[in-house]
Amino acid sequence: MMHPLTDITNFPGTVNELERLLNFQLFHGQMSCTGGRIHLAGTLRKKEPLFEQLNLIIHYHNTTQHEFRQYGLARLAMLILDLQSIERNDGRLMKHFQRLFKRCTGNTYWGLRFEIDLAATLVKKALPFDKGEFLPGGDARNADFVLNPLAIECAGVHVDKLRFTTFLHKVQGVLVEKSLKPYCARTVALFIDITNLLHHRVLLELPFDEQGFRDSVRVLNHRTGFGSVVLSLWLFNKSTAEVRYQNLFIREDHPNIDPRLKKFLTEDFGLDGSGDPIYRLKPLGSY
Repeated sequence: MMHPLTDITNFPGTVNELERLLNFQLFHGQMSCTGGRIHLAGTLRKKEPLFEQLNLIIHYHNTTQHEFRQYGLARLAMLILDLQSIERNDGRLMKHFQRLFKRCTGNTYWGLRFEIDLAATLVKKALPFDKGEFLPGGDARNADFVLNPLAIECAGVHVDKLRFTTFLHKVQGVLVEKSLKPYCARTVALFIDITNLLHHRVLLELPFDEQGFRDSVRVLNHRTGFGSVVLSLWLFNKSTAEVRYQNLFIREDHPNIDPRLKKFLTEDFGLDGSGDPIYRLKPLGSY
C-alpha cells in the first residue's frame, strides 16, 4: 500500500507539512493536483536544494516520468518523517534544526540533512543523547551527538564538479580533518555520508568498490583516534515494489576501538559489525 507522503495526489498537503515542520514558506500561492497534472498559481521560493527537488517532482509528474517522480517523493517523505520523529520527542532540537535550515545554503544543506537523519535514528531507537551544541564548549569541543561516555560525530562529502577520480581521497580528507578535533577518541564513531560520492561514481560508470572505501579508512588507522568510521549512503531500490529508499552502512572499526562503543554500534544502533554492508530499509510504498 502506498504511503500517503508518496501519493502525488497529496502533494500540496505534503508541501504544507514540510513548510510547517521547517517553519519556512517554500511556496507562495495556490497549488493543486487535478487532471493528471500539478497546477501552480504562484511561485516556489528559491531555497536550494528543496526548490530544485520540488520543481523536479512537478516536472516529472507533468511529463509522466512517474518513476523519477516517485524517487523525488521518497526523498521528500524521508525528510518529513525524520522531522516528525524529532518534533514528537525533542522540541528544543526541532527549533535548533529549524534555525539551521533558515541559514543553510545549497552546499551546507546536505550536512544538515545528515544530522537530521542521525538524530531521528537515535530518537526512533530510544537512545538518549545530548546535542553537542547544547553542551559547554559547543560544537567546537563536543561531537554532534553525545551519549556519555560515547559519542557520534557526523560529516558529509560533497563533490561540486564531475571529474574522473575515485573520490576515495575525499573520505580520507574528512577523516584527517575530524581527527584533529578535541573530541576525537576511541569512544567516538565518525559517520560520513558518501551518497554524493556514489552518485558521481555512477555517472562516471565506476563500480561501488566497497573494499576501496574500507581500505581508504584502514590506511589511516595510525592517524586517527576514532573508535569506528561508518560510511553511510542512500540509494533507491528497484528490486521490489515495497522498498523505494534504502540506507547502506559500511562500518570499519579501529583495531583499538573502545569495547563500549563496539557494543553500542552492534547492539543498540544495529550495525552488526560482521564486515558486510548493513542495509536499513525505509518502506514507503510502491507506485
